Amino acid sequence: MVHLRWLLKSCVLHPQRSRIVFVCWRSLSASVCLCAMDEMWGSPSLVVVISMWCDKRFTLTDFPMPRRAASVQPRLKITAPPTFARYLLVPNIDSFTTAHPEIAVEIFLSVPLYDLALAESDLEVRFGPGRYPNLQCELLFSEPTFAVASPKYLAQIDELKEPADLKNATLVRSALEPWQPWFEAAGLDWPEPTTGIRVDDLGLLQEMVRHGHGVGLARAHFARELIEAGELVRLFDVQTGAPPHAYYAVYEKQVLERPEVSLFLQWMKDTFGNL
Repeated sequence: MVHLRWLLKSCVLHPQRSRIVFVCWRSLSASVCLCAMDEMWGSPSLVVVISMWCDKRFTLTDFPMPRRAASVQPRLKITAPPTFARYLLVPNIDSFTTAHPEIAVEIFLSVPLYDLALAESDLEVRFGPGRYPNLQCELLFSEPTFAVASPKYLAQIDELKEPADLKNATLVRSALEPWQPWFEAAGLDWPEPTTGIRVDDLGLLQEMVRHGHGVGLARAHFARELIEAGELVRLFDVQTGAPPHAYYAVYEKQVLERPEVSLFLQWMKDTFGNL
C-alpha cells in the first residue's frame, strides 16, 4: 500500500471562467489534479487525473465519467368513457403518437354519468350535456341516434313495420341514451320507458341489443361494423336531430400551458370534429 502525505500546493481560480476550479496537490508519492467542471455537462462534475509514482498506473478509464441526466419525457394522462376509448380513441391514437413520439400517453377509463374530479388526468372526454361548472369544455362531436335490433330478436316478435309497433317490443334503456328524443322524432307522444333492462354504458347497451335482449338506440360510429356484418339491423328511417348528449373534451384551464396537453386537445378536435 502506498501511504500518501498530501500537501496543498496551490488553488487557482480561472479568471475568465469562474465555474472552473483547478487544484493541484503534490507529494513524494503522487501527483493529483482535480478539476470541478460544470460547464461541459451542465451540472457540477468531477474529473480526476492521477499519476502515481508506484507500480500501478492509472488512466482515465479507471475513473467513471459523469453521465448526463436522463431527460424527462412529457407525460399526458387522458380519461375517456370505455366505448369512446374502444371505438374511437384507440383506433386513431397512432396518428398522434407517430407525430409526437416524445410524448408518453396514458389512457384511463372513466365511469359514464359520474363527473369525477380531474385531479388524476390532464384531459377528460365526457359524454353528457356539456355543462360542467368551473371547467373548460369543448364539443368534440355529436351524431344522431337511431333504433337497432338483432336478427335473433326480430325473429321472436311481431314484425316492426313502423315506430308505433315498438309498443310490443322490449326497449333496452340507458340514461346515456334516453328514448324520449327519438320518440319525438318519430312522432310518438310516449314517456320515457321505466321498465326493462337498463345499462349505463353505450358499448354495453349495444352488446345487450346484439345478444337479442331487445331494441336499443345506437350511433353510427359504434354500430357501423355490426350493421355491416349483419349482427344488428337498423329499424325505420327515423333518427334524432340533436341528441341531448354528446362527447366533450373537459379540462382545467391551466393545463393548456403544457405543450403536450394543448397538442393533444387540438389533435382530438381535428380528428373527431370532422366525424
